[in-house]
Parts: sequence; C-alpha cells; structure tokens
Amino acid sequence: MKNTTNINYYLMGLGMLLGLLGFIENGIWLLGAIYAFFLGLFQGITGLALFIYKPFSTRFQLYMGGILLFVGSCFLPWEYGWMLLPIPLSLYFTFMLHTINPKKL
Repeated sequence: MKNTTNINYYLMGLGMLLGLLGFIENGIWLLGAIYAFFLGLFQGITGLALFIYKPFSTRFQLYMGGILLFVGSCFLPWEYGWMLLPIPLSLYFTFMLHTINPKKL
C-alpha cells in the first residue's frame, strides 16, 4: 500500500507541475492533459482493484459510484460536463489511500 501511495503522490505532483508549467510554455497544456488521462487510468484501475478486494467497504463503494458517474457524464450532451468530476475524484482517491490502514486491508 505504501508503494501505491507513493506512486499516486508522484503522479499528482507531476500533474500539478505540468499544469503550472503550462502558464510559462503553452505547449505543455497538451502534455498535461494527456498526463491527466494516465493519472485517472491509474487511479481508476487501483480503485477498482481495491473495490474487488473489499466490496462492502463504504469508501470503495463511494469511489466506484463516482467513477460510474464520471463515465456516465462523458456521454451527456452538456458540453464540458465531464470535466467537473475528475478533480474531486482524484482528491478523494488520495484521501482514501492516505487513510487506509494496511493492517486491516
């Protein structure tokens, strides 16, 4: 679990750094957007694995509900509606990893 937390911190930190560098060099915005996709992919797959391991944990159920809401909002006709959920989901995933007791897992 410690490795997963460290990987998540590294990926989120690099994403924030790319976002800040986007203010200096305009071309980095595209790299940051592609990088955000891979961060979401890592967090989604890890969250799914944790949910499969402990399906009755409320925190994992909430996270999977958020993921399903995000996937469903991608198909809505409202423009940019899918952009509202990734930041809270990413922060909740980080909080979830930080508060998990590895001895109980």
